[in-house]
Amino acid sequence: AAASLDRSDAPLAALKVIANVCHHDARARDDVRPRIPAILERCKVDPKRPLQREWAIFAVRALCADNAENQAFIASLEPQKIDTDPDTLRSFGLQDVRLAPHPDTGRPEVKIAMAKNPRRAQPASSSSAS
Repeated sequence: AAASLDRSDAPLAALKVIANVCHHDARARDDVRPRIPAILERCKVDPKRPLQREWAIFAVRALCADNAENQAFIASLEPQKIDTDPDTLRSFGLQDVRLAPHPDTGRPEVKIAMAKNPRRAQPASSSSAS
């Protein structure tokens, strides 16, 4: 019996196809170039699709293999947004993430502030035995 594909699985299935085809076909790497931003958007953790990030990273690797044009295309992209949801940041052990201009180039760069670990901040108990 053939396995049925849920509509919500279609984006991940398409990403797997793109990653595998581009891994094996140099011509496909050029054809997929206009879709690189959409693939990069999937390089994030999605609890509903746990392997999406890994497939997206594999696709980017395949797209850039021996393809200077795709590498230059990605290098030319500017950051669009950062997920600053407090729950998301805490889940990664972060306190703050923001874009700021690089002092030398002026290009946006990501600034990260790590969350303080409250367990480490607890004072050691002081008990005095008589």
